[in-house]
Amino acid sequence: MTERESFIAAIAANPADDTPRLAFADWLEEDGDCSRAGFIRDQVRLAKLRPGTEEYRELYRRTGATLRANLPDWIQSACDAFGQPADWMSLRSRGSGLRIGLGELNPQAKSLNASGLAVGTFERGFLEDASVFAHSLKDGTPLERLLRENPITRLTLAFAIPKSPTSLFFARLEQIRKLTLAGNPSEETAGSIFEASIWKSLHYLSLAENRNGSVSRLGRSPFARQLRGLRLPFEFENLKALAAFPLDDSLMELGLYAPRNRERFVLSRTEILSQLSALPFRPTLKKLTLAGCFLQDAGLALFARGDVWIRLRSLALDRNRFGDPGWRDFVRGRRTPELRVLTASRNFITNDGVVRLADSPLVETLEYVDLRANRIEGQGAMALARHFADSPLKKLLLDGNPIRESDATAVRKVLGNRVDIGN
Repeated sequence: MTERESFIAAIAANPADDTPRLAFADWLEEDGDCSRAGFIRDQVRLAKLRPGTEEYRELYRRTGATLRANLPDWIQSACDAFGQPADWMSLRSRGSGLRIGLGELNPQAKSLNASGLAVGTFERGFLEDASVFAHSLKDGTPLERLLRENPITRLTLAFAIPKSPTSLFFARLEQIRKLTLAGNPSEETAGSIFEASIWKSLHYLSLAENRNGSVSRLGRSPFARQLRGLRLPFEFENLKALAAFPLDDSLMELGLYAPRNRERFVLSRTEILSQLSALPFRPTLKKLTLAGCFLQDAGLALFARGDVWIRLRSLALDRNRFGDPGWRDFVRGRRTPELRVLTASRNFITNDGVVRLADSPLVETLEYVDLRANRIEGQGAMALARHFADSPLKKLLLDGNPIRESDATAVRKVLGNRVDIGN
């Protein structure tokens, strides 16, 4: 292992620690690579700044310019490993990361002619996630080289065709912490993934589809017991398969999202929610995401009348098309007594709905509330401000609501920097 690879391995082993990143930047500067050293330091600093400030915007522009000027050189080795040119394009990024598409074709396309390495994100100075078309690889060598040269901890394997070489999954993947399986791997391929002994650090798994019984196969494998988080399409078959999952305290996060077949999904929403309440590990979950699941008022009301989620501390209800009726049923109940984080952005909540929240027991525990892009006006915002003023609240997000500037100013006077309400 070279000195550079030793630095990369140390960063991958401690992804939350900035010390090895900055130590590598010092080493690069001593070696004459001032551009990369400065980029690492700038992105590390950027990740600590509050978005929207002048310093944040200036540093974001500078990191973007540095990346554009140097990216072909920085990704050349990885592209060589996959036998593709160092072509790239900018993609929409979230937060302080800079997301890029690689190869000649649309990185989201499932074409058999697509390049092997498709998408990646530079965060805190390094390429930390990557998307790879599994069918394009004959063995695990390109993956091993990619991970040896980059501290990637989040990997997406896309399957344009179900059958892929099983040798791919015995590459050196010990550093991967989050794995996403996109497309439709065969049952044999899924079994090879779940039963392999290479996932020593993997604790979070996302499955894009379940046409070949992937969830059932996962539940029967030893791999299921090391998972802390799981993300699946919100389908009856998936939740039914989860009923066979090991009953212990390891799985603490469950994310469910709308499948592609929306009509079939809507028709079976009641059955899906009933199955959700019957999950054997439901009492152990600390985080539940139901974003984009098209719950509407009836679905949210049904969820609110279900069993108590005794350990749940974070609940995401974004983009579910519900309004005040379903929201009222949810906030007046005591189904989530330990809830600290509640997100319900991009729904149809109005003043009436947030007044009910302000008068509910949830105010006593909530620390982070996201109500962006609803239909809340000044009256509702002030009701929230008054009730949350002396609460444990650390952040209230109200951007994207029709709140007049005079009302926004009044809300800021009560909550100060604990509220983000737009310009």
